[in-house]
Amino acid sequence: MQKLIYFTCFLCIALLSLNSCEKEELKNKNGSDPYGNPEPELEIQPTADFIYQLNASFKVSFQSNSKYAKSFLWNIGDGTTSPSENPEHTYMSIGKKTVTLTVYNGKKSDMAYAEIDMTGYITLQNKSSYPFSVKIDNESYKSLSGKTSRTYSVKPGSHTVNVEQESGYYLWATKKTFNPTCYPGNKTDCTYSFTDD
Repeated sequence: MQKLIYFTCFLCIALLSLNSCEKEELKNKNGSDPYGNPEPELEIQPTADFIYQLNASFKVSFQSNSKYAKSFLWNIGDGTTSPSENPEHTYMSIGKKTVTLTVYNGKKSDMAYAEIDMTGYITLQNKSSYPFSVKIDNESYKSLSGKTSRTYSVKPGSHTVNVEQESGYYLWATKKTFNPTCYPGNKTDCTYSFTDD
């Protein structure tokens, strides 16, 4: 009787060991737990980062440099959103746009943002003592007094600028025209200095 009990115990231990080995082998083969359930993927904290390039036609190309990101959500700054990793967008108005990128890895997320200045600038410098009237693309602006300068916000691109010298309510014959190409955020390359002839 005692031998039968010993044999039964030995058999139970052997069966338990065999079952444990089979489950461990199953886990090694398919990456699951001993009961065949897949192990959850490890969620690593993502890091959001991006760069962008823009041109005078309001088109911006965004490039994500994020790490450990599995999905993306862009807020382009004018009410437009995009789930693409590297979207492109054309803005329809001038001004500063705040762009945000939110990246996700499971339940973890991170966000990065940048402010894009979509405004072009023209700076006029009047070196004479006389005021000049100013027209940009045939739109009249406030007169520019003598010995002063002023920066005008315009849509990026090419513009025709006319300055005409004033004397009281009369315009002198002097008239100057130049055609600058103003890029977004550029306040240095579109400067025009003039004097009376």
